[in-house]
Amino acid sequence: DGVRWDSENLDTVVSFNGLEHIEDHEGAIRNLCGILRRSQAMGVRRLVSVVPAHPFAYGSIDRAYGHVRRYSLVEIGRIARDVAPEARLTVRHFNLFGLFGWVVQGRIFRRTTFGRESVRLFEFLCPVLRPLDGRIHAIPGVRWGQSLLFVLEFPS
Repeated sequence: DGVRWDSENLDTVVSFNGLEHIEDHEGAIRNLCGILRRSQAMGVRRLVSVVPAHPFAYGSIDRAYGHVRRYSLVEIGRIARDVAPEARLTVRHFNLFGLFGWVVQGRIFRRTTFGRESVRLFEFLCPVLRPLDGRIHAIPGVRWGQSLLFVLEFPS
């Protein structure tokens, strides 16, 4: 759109389920990190991103939604070291129960979308599953979830 983000002095860039659609995802992350490096914003600058986790879960739903990939902790760590070695990386899984549904629907049943009933059931269960998911992921070593949240923090 012709906008030069460098002149905006951003302190935070958020990417929510976008990188998995981009063939050159490392180039995109490199560009976003460059914007943050050049920013004159005061304090810590952050790239915050949510991406789908676990390459083994890639299936028919991913293809139908235009996903090029799913991510592992190892891959996120490698990308962070290659693209932003000076940044501090924080990464965690979430939505353990969503992963189960994603694998069943997209890998086992090979569906290309979620039916209304499945979505309604998940939304109905969310008030119970969300706090449970938080407790499960508070246990050290739990590395399962439908998505990864990663944050790259650039020092001020």
